[in-house]
Amino acid sequence: MIADKKNKGVFFMAYPLLNKLYYQDQSRYAQVYQDRFQSEDTVKLDFSIGDRQAFFVQTGDLWRRGFQILRLNGQVTALSSALPLIARRQYSRKCLIDEIMLTNRIEGVHSSRKEIDWKGSRPSGASASVLSVW
Repeated sequence: MIADKKNKGVFFMAYPLLNKLYYQDQSRYAQVYQDRFQSEDTVKLDFSIGDRQAFFVQTGDLWRRGFQILRLNGQVTALSSALPLIARRQYSRKCLIDEIMLTNRIEGVHSSRKEIDWKGSRPSGASASVLSVW
């Protein structure tokens, strides 16, 4: 290991990506793949990519990033809880509309924000709990 300020004093050896190894050196790819797949730090997923079981290796970098996410999530939660309720509701509504717009675009459905935004009214048949962010 080599000292490096960016990584808090520790520099880890490069972690070669499997997709790059696949095209650079097939025999090395096969060995690295097996080593990673059989590692005790490997999490095997219940689906396949092509003809191989999907997996990921919980590297030190992955753990550090996970902890960073948890720390940032705590900060965001603290900041958002300080906002007035109406601001939180408006933000939630905007996020929901953005997600619907994105999903509609993916599915080939053409809709406008105005069509999606019910202007605070509840669609007929929708319960209040379903639209509690409104």
